[in-house]
Amino acid sequence: MTQTGLDHQIELEDSAFIPSFSIKKLGKVLLGDHQNLPDTPGIYFAIDSASRIWYIGISTSSLRKRHSQHEKFEDFKANKVQYICYLVWTDDQDLHEWEIGYIQKFDPPLNMNLTKQKLPKIDLGYSEENYINRYREIKQQLALLEQEMEELKPNLVTLLEQNGGKISDKSLGISAYIQSKKSWQYSAEVEAQKEVIKRLQKHEEDTGIATVKSVSSFPVFRFR
Repeated sequence: MTQTGLDHQIELEDSAFIPSFSIKKLGKVLLGDHQNLPDTPGIYFAIDSASRIWYIGISTSSLRKRHSQHEKFEDFKANKVQYICYLVWTDDQDLHEWEIGYIQKFDPPLNMNLTKQKLPKIDLGYSEENYINRYREIKQQLALLEQEMEELKPNLVTLLEQNGGKISDKSLGISAYIQSKKSWQYSAEVEAQKEVIKRLQKHEEDTGIATVKSVSSFPVFRFR
């Protein structure tokens, strides 16, 4: 297996023969910005503003050339695909195996010959009725963990100061130090200029002078 052009690590799932990764950590370009894709082989994912995968494909020669005249481009636009995310890889056999594996895992609608279009949805192993309950459980767990982390921070600063401001243990994979972040109070002139900039930005947004670079979509729940 030959991997190139990556600045992050991926883990191989031996049982599934496909890499495990976060889609948000892959390289990406805006739809239509194919000239900024690498001129190398790889696998790609067409995603929308909610990071839902609409299509998965590969190129064994050049991702850039593959997207210069993609036959699904109009379908991508119709379904509001926003980004082409990609993983550069030069082994043809891997790419073909991964394409099949990822299509089976993510079930992207535009890879299927469907008479009626469906929305992207991954099988998470439990019923739709449990989606909201599970989401609520995770949010509650995260809130408790964040609270515990905040409570730990003062003691960790003390621990670091007791050890000269730094702790390092290669065997445990730990490297820690104290970092300070400054908060600035600017002059009245600078604050006034910031307000001018804000008004100009709002004016361009309202009048259509500014253009939307990207959109992020996500669920919002308020639990009582």
